[in-house]
Amino acid sequence: MPSYKYEPYYEYSGPTRADPFRELLSYEEVQRNREWFFAHIDGCFAGTDAVVAIADGIVSIETNMPEADCDDIVKRHLNAFDLFARKIRA
Repeated sequence: MPSYKYEPYYEYSGPTRADPFRELLSYEEVQRNREWFFAHIDGCFAGTDAVVAIADGIVSIETNMPEADCDDIVKRHLNAFDLFARKIRA
């Protein structure tokens, strides 16, 4: 089964067209958002064959779903916490 890995991070580049009131998050807010992201990522894959594991700040998702579908689910979850992710290729 393929495995996809993501390392979430925060980047502030100012307000965006999609979020014109976006503000810079404090260090504490960023850490809280990362914790919430990790705490809830497995729920995003409920009802699928995905197995989610978290180690050393990296989310590993083992699944038979297409890579693009997995990326989209992770991206939507990241967006909810104002985060981005580096995709780790093995």
